[in-house]
Amino acid sequence: GFVDFGRVNGNLALSRAIGDFEFKKVAELPPESQIVTAFPDVSQHDLTDEDEFLVLACDGIWDCQSSQAVVEFVRRGIAAKQDLEKICENMMD
Repeated sequence: GFVDFGRVNGNLALSRAIGDFEFKKVAELPPESQIVTAFPDVSQHDLTDEDEFLVLACDGIWDCQSSQAVVEFVRRGIAAKQDLEKICENMMD
């Protein structure tokens, strides 16, 4: 496979996925060696008092918004006493 303009085989905008079986067809390779894998890339971060919240989002958000823009959006929602579910819904609009 190849990455072109940040996309796997010029199509998929991520390197890990559940599903997307067309990128996992090489029978001789184990799952973690396929072009796209469901094996996660995990990092650990010790929480501190400075951590306000955690945002988990897909490429549909990160392709359109910077990390800072997302942080500011969530902060505004929290300051406005919006439910977290509503903040998430609004982020996707």
